[in-house]
Amino acid sequence: MKKWIIHKWKVLKSTFINKILVPRYLKRKANDEVLKKIELSSCVFVTIAFNNAELIKRQIENLLENCEGTYLHLIVDNSNKKMDGEIEDVCNMHSHVVYVRQPSAMKLGAYDHSVALNWACYQILEKVHINNLKIVFLDHDIFLMKKIEFESIFHGGQKVWGYSCRHEPQKKGWYLWPGLFAIDCTQFESKVHFDFMSSQLYGDTGSMNYETIFCKLNKSELAFSDRKNLRIMPGEKALENDNQKNLVQIFDDTWMHIIGGSNWAKSENFDEKLKRAFALIEANDVEPD
Repeated sequence: MKKWIIHKWKVLKSTFINKILVPRYLKRKANDEVLKKIELSSCVFVTIAFNNAELIKRQIENLLENCEGTYLHLIVDNSNKKMDGEIEDVCNMHSHVVYVRQPSAMKLGAYDHSVALNWACYQILEKVHINNLKIVFLDHDIFLMKKIEFESIFHGGQKVWGYSCRHEPQKKGWYLWPGLFAIDCTQFESKVHFDFMSSQLYGDTGSMNYETIFCKLNKSELAFSDRKNLRIMPGEKALENDNQKNLVQIFDDTWMHIIGGSNWAKSENFDEKLKRAFALIEANDVEPD
């Protein structure tokens, strides 16, 4: 009985947030200048920034150094603490980077990232001719470990590419992790519509994209990224069973996800983990577990 009550409460909470709170929030418009810049581009990286200007600076520079091709980099600032313009200042140093401050965050905890992604899509990407765009969504703490071409991210011209996941084995459908999710909107006949909300039916952040995008695709015809774990905090500095503080993730031996780049877990060794991770990225020297 207790489990049933908890489940029903989660469903009601999710429904209230998804159907009532979020739609009202998503009506807040973006600056027209931002839309004009996106309209002129055909290839776009999208990153949700959160409380760490240094990570954004490093990601911008990392992509510039390692990703060949012409692209725009949209930075949507979802920071929930005063940053004194640090992230905006970093973005303004680069002509190909577009900074936009998300309207005051809703403070919905686990839903915050989903809402930020949806706002970026509804008020920016979907306000322009989205089916002219090739888009790559990135976490703010994911970095290239080798040189690639932008077009190669789509692995031979696929409609979508990334890391396929299901939150739990019993969940229906499938979706791509939004921390590394590429979509070629030019290959879709109807207008592409995103929904990065989580769902009790499908899974974690981005899982509602199953209803709007992935259910229309034949999963068996697609190739996906693999994912390997690498422990970079050995010995006494490693805390057992604490992946946020110990591990990074390696995708296709090409991308490194540092995990927990905002340090929400309040790790005392966070700076050391970043130092080790960036040393590996620069050396392109990894041996995943």
